[in-house]
Amino acid sequence: MSGLAGKTILLTRTRESNESDANLVRRFGATPVSFPAIRLTEPSSWEACDAAIIRLRSYDAVVFTSANAVRAFLARIGVVHPDAQQVLAHRRLYAVGRKTAAALSGNGMAVTLALESGTATDLADAIGSVEGQSILFPKSEIARDVLPSILRSRNAMVDEIVVYTTVPPPPGELETVRAGLHGGGIDAVLFFSPSAVRNAVQLLGTAAMRKPVAAVIGPTTAEAAREAGLRADVVAPQPTAEALLDSLADYFQNRQA
Repeated sequence: MSGLAGKTILLTRTRESNESDANLVRRFGATPVSFPAIRLTEPSSWEACDAAIIRLRSYDAVVFTSANAVRAFLARIGVVHPDAQQVLAHRRLYAVGRKTAAALSGNGMAVTLALESGTATDLADAIGSVEGQSILFPKSEIARDVLPSILRSRNAMVDEIVVYTTVPPPPGELETVRAGLHGGGIDAVLFFSPSAVRNAVQLLGTAAMRKPVAAVIGPTTAEAAREAGLRADVVAPQPTAEALLDSLADYFQNRQA
């Protein structure tokens, strides 16, 4: 029997991602509760992104660290200059995460280098020498500047463009989750991004979020959890929902033992 049997798990991704994760949680014998701690919206301005799309041929490479960035950038290309998708397909494409790479390959893009797991520093190390190269980095408004800083230190020119922003969910969705947290009805919470950590803590409070076991997708999200005053009880060995739930199941089994 799974260590998650009978547990209640709080999901904190977007509504669409939570629906997919909920099916997986049920297969582990647990009950999912959806709390979309983030919603994705358009940036306040498309000016920088649109300019980069028009001059896409001038870039040697494009770096993606999330599937959301891939989808948002491709969608904007479709609005501004659809032919630029073919230009993008002929750039060197670097990706962090299986879903990021899949979002590219699913749109006919050959990924030059993909890390299944790891941090921005790991990706920079895998890319290697970039001296004299021009690199585009589509991102969210809260993406860390670690990767661009490393690449610039190696004498690359890096343009960062915001292609989506993250905003909290409507207040009306908070009450059920608050009641579950305060009453001890939620056993664990899954975090897949630093923004989800920050939004959940801001909306629900640090004290409430300390009650369940905190399971996080990787080291960057674990760091965000600790900075927000939470524990990172479980860190997935690979950046997938299944690996995170496997690790969480092991955690509960070991604690019961």
